[in-house]
Amino acid sequence: MLRRLCVTHLRVVTIALFFTALIWSGAQAQDKAKPPSASQAPDAKPSVAEEWSLEKLKAKRAEVEASTTLSDTVKKSLLSFLDQAIRFREELDQIKKDAEDFAQKIKGAPDRIKEIEAELKRPTPSSESDKELAAVRKMDTEKLEQRLREEEAALVEAKANLTKLTDQLEKEKAGPQQLGKRINKAKEGLKGVNAALDSPPQPGEPAPVTEARRASLLSEQAKYRAVIKADEQRQPGYELFMSLLKAERDLADLQVKRREALIKALKEEAQARRQREAVKAVVGAEEAKTEAARLPEPVQKEFDFNVKLAEELDKGISEQAAVTRTLEQKKAHLKGLEEEFALARERVKISIRSQVIGLALREQRRSLPSFQSYRRESGQRQLKMSQIQGAQLEAERRIRDLSDIDAETTRIIQSLGAIADDQATLLKDKVTKLLTDRRDLLQQLAAEYQRYFKNLQSLEFTDHQLVKMGAEFKEFLDQNLMWIQSSKVLGLEDLRNLPAAVVWLLKPGHWWQLLHDLWDSFRRSPVFWTMAWLFGLALVLSRRRARRDLAEVAERVRHVQTDSFLLTMRALVMTALLAAGWPFLIGLLSWQLSALPNPQEFTAGASTGFKYVAGALALYSFFYYICRDHGLAQVHFRWSEAIRLTLQRNLWWLIRFILPLVFPFRSESNVQYGDSLGRLAFMVACLGVSVFAARILRFSGPIVLTLIKNNPKGWLVRARYAWYPLLVGLPLLMALLAGLGYYYHTAVTLANRVIQTYELILILAIVYHLLLRWLFIAKRRLGYEEARQKREEEIAERGQGADEEAAEMGMEGEKVVVQEEEITLEEMDEQTRNLLRTVILFALIIGLWTTWDQVLPAFQSLLDIRLWSYSAEVEGVTRSLPITVSDLLLALVVGAITLVAARNLPGVLEITLLKRLPMDKGARYAFTTICRYVITAIGVVIAFSTIGFKWSQLQWLIAALSVGIGFGLQEIVANFISGIIILFERPIRVGDIVTVDNTTGKVSRIRIRATTITDWDRKEYVVPNKEFVTGRVLNWTLTSKVNRIVITVGVAYGSDTELARELLLKVAHEHPLILDDPAPLATFDEFGDNALNFTLRCYLPSMDKRLSTVNELHMAID
Repeated sequence: MLRRLCVTHLRVVTIALFFTALIWSGAQAQDKAKPPSASQAPDAKPSVAEEWSLEKLKAKRAEVEASTTLSDTVKKSLLSFLDQAIRFREELDQIKKDAEDFAQKIKGAPDRIKEIEAELKRPTPSSESDKELAAVRKMDTEKLEQRLREEEAALVEAKANLTKLTDQLEKEKAGPQQLGKRINKAKEGLKGVNAALDSPPQPGEPAPVTEARRASLLSEQAKYRAVIKADEQRQPGYELFMSLLKAERDLADLQVKRREALIKALKEEAQARRQREAVKAVVGAEEAKTEAARLPEPVQKEFDFNVKLAEELDKGISEQAAVTRTLEQKKAHLKGLEEEFALARERVKISIRSQVIGLALREQRRSLPSFQSYRRESGQRQLKMSQIQGAQLEAERRIRDLSDIDAETTRIIQSLGAIADDQATLLKDKVTKLLTDRRDLLQQLAAEYQRYFKNLQSLEFTDHQLVKMGAEFKEFLDQNLMWIQSSKVLGLEDLRNLPAAVVWLLKPGHWWQLLHDLWDSFRRSPVFWTMAWLFGLALVLSRRRARRDLAEVAERVRHVQTDSFLLTMRALVMTALLAAGWPFLIGLLSWQLSALPNPQEFTAGASTGFKYVAGALALYSFFYYICRDHGLAQVHFRWSEAIRLTLQRNLWWLIRFILPLVFPFRSESNVQYGDSLGRLAFMVACLGVSVFAARILRFSGPIVLTLIKNNPKGWLVRARYAWYPLLVGLPLLMALLAGLGYYYHTAVTLANRVIQTYELILILAIVYHLLLRWLFIAKRRLGYEEARQKREEEIAERGQGADEEAAEMGMEGEKVVVQEEEITLEEMDEQTRNLLRTVILFALIIGLWTTWDQVLPAFQSLLDIRLWSYSAEVEGVTRSLPITVSDLLLALVVGAITLVAARNLPGVLEITLLKRLPMDKGARYAFTTICRYVITAIGVVIAFSTIGFKWSQLQWLIAALSVGIGFGLQEIVANFISGIIILFERPIRVGDIVTVDNTTGKVSRIRIRATTITDWDRKEYVVPNKEFVTGRVLNWTLTSKVNRIVITVGVAYGSDTELARELLLKVAHEHPLILDDPAPLATFDEFGDNALNFTLRCYLPSMDKRLSTVNELHMAID
């Protein structure tokens, strides 16, 4: 034991002496330098930590790790500091190596740059190219294919080298600034290390740990000094280094181009050879077939199959050549797109946002590939690849069948039957050659199919890359084009050009040319255009009939017996016919002009203008005719007269104001004076839309007043001071942007989206009222049927006649008319309307997303604004992740969806599912309440997770808050838990009759904190949930709703007591609500002071009509 203790102490002392010697030597080295302090000796003689090799440090670490005498704490500290020293030493060695490599590059850079420039300037001699092509043509096909594979592999390496150099050059552009930052950072680190070296050891720290810590600091000090020295030496030669990198990149690019040209020549030569061999195979197969004309028919069929294979080979090679050409074109397109994308990024990066650049970017935006066409081609290509793969497998199967040609030859000859020996010998030679040729054809065909399939795969990948690059380029352009001027700021020059623009637009020559083009288009398809124009005229002439039909439909809708939803759909069709006539003719004019192959500039612009005029006229006319007399709004939707007239009058002037302005600004992209007449027309149109929005949405107008009346506390009413200036000010903002020069891609694009948003809201409003109309009719018919049945029951009770005419006559001989009870929309089921609103709201959200999807990237820079950050572990590494404006908006959207879902989804479940299940009302209420709690909890967790508040970060805070809440709000918490217990255990349910504190009533609501009881006076009694769990509650309907009525009756002395008892029982038995089981019971209880007291006890099935039943029993007994 003593010996072991001595050994332990000896090892500790040895390690301490080692680190002491290490530091003493470092101190001696520092003492000999000037000045002595580590913080004051940046240029001192290298310390022991610098001279200590990496191998010695690693050996010392192994010795410490293998030690069994050190305590775990000391060993852990020693290993930690040694690991740091080793890491700093490795970084120091790498820094020195990089510095030496950089110095070598700079030393040889001038000569290397001259060599590269000479190589770049040296044109490839035509004789050298011809010599290489001649050598290629002399190769056999196998060597040619091998050379092609080698060159393709070398091209991959060359491209990788080019990408590496390009990335390095891009990275090193910020080199001088990065060097300065790195030097400053190293100096700050060195300053901190020197301060740590000058500071005294930590109190109580073991000597070996102190010395290990000092060794780590000295290694870190050496590293920082090496960084400062290397970067300071790198700065003067950095410009030369960049020149070398550029030259290397240019040389790598040249090598890639040369290798691509060589590969192209090799492919063309290989393709030509395969094509020649395929043609030769077809000719050979045809000749063999001709020679075999006198052979037996089965053998001739075998030769026919060879001809078919040769033709398939020739066809496959031709198709594969076409695919190869398409692939090369797509690769060139992809490369060009990448270069354009890089140029656009560079322009935006250096803030070149002139009008010329804006026009160039817009042209690039229009020339982007069509994603739809590529998706369609991809689907067709996948089918072709499947076919090629199947054909390749079939060819390989046939090759395996021909592995033994002699056996296959014998089989074919034996199938011919008995033939002479000499003929069999002749046939054997021919069939053997036939099968050998077939095997060669199949092998070529399988190889060609493999190449074909590989090229189709490459084409699919290239198309995918092209679509991906196009999508990224499109998103980039959409983000930046919005904020690039397309025109000059509107000035006096544009106003001076306005008269000339109007004269140019109204010039008779242009319109004569348009009529001439219209006639040319008509002559190309006279029958079709004649039928189309006749159909348009028929639409216009049908307007009078549509007006009459609307009036007839309105009359039938006013009576419940004739009203139906089909009448509403018929009125909708008639409204569409009223609005479609003139827009169809104008749209037909645009279509006919656009059908010309090469229309004149004015004709093309007019065609575009007429198209947009037709669309605007159709939409606004449709809304206008909805609001007309006898229209949908008045008769079917039952809008207030004030709202209908307001919309109708304002739509009337808006249509006449907007349409003349739509034509010039929609056709300006193809005619002159776009920046004067077109822009001014756009600005005036925006002003008109703003006035329209201000007039119909003013706070004193009928629309807003109706909103306030119907839902004074709704979010639309509360937010009116926000959405009113937004809807009115957006068109004015569009006009201002157009005036400032942000016209084509900014103002016009945003105006299109704003108008589409207005249209979406109006369309969804019409759909919503159509659905309400359908529900209204169903509700009204149900009410009418109930009223009619009730009336028939009353007539039957009165004993009026048997026939239908007599049943409808009153007591005085007058005909009884069943009242058509008017059920207003407000009387409909509120939950159903909430469901409809939710559906319409989600449709609105989807529509808004679709409408603004292409514009949202332009606001990405605003959405990417960093608000705060949080730490999270990503793939085992702790990183700082940002929370942006988009994350905050997403959290708000999640919160809004959670709020809507928590309010309405339980009701939807109630309507669609729970009512169909065998569950009583209380169980359904408990289920929907729990669903509401779960939805709220999930929504809150998702919303907070979106903005960086993870459960792992919040659980301790929540635990601490829970303790505080438990003490400060223990009653509220107790009531909340009691509410959950009530929902699960269900001692009371919604609809139960309960008595609490001498108060009897019906349970109407069970909330988080309290339960509401409505007594028979319609007063609401709020009881904390805790009372139902810990207190005493009388539940009249917990297990059964059957309840007993007790009525005390006094009979005069001397009366027949048996008769009195029988009369009481008779009254109970005759009442329709009194149960037979349990049976009524009448008893003679006592002799009262003034009467004989009887008690009638009977039972009701529920508490619903208890009071009225007691009253009726009292009346009957009396």
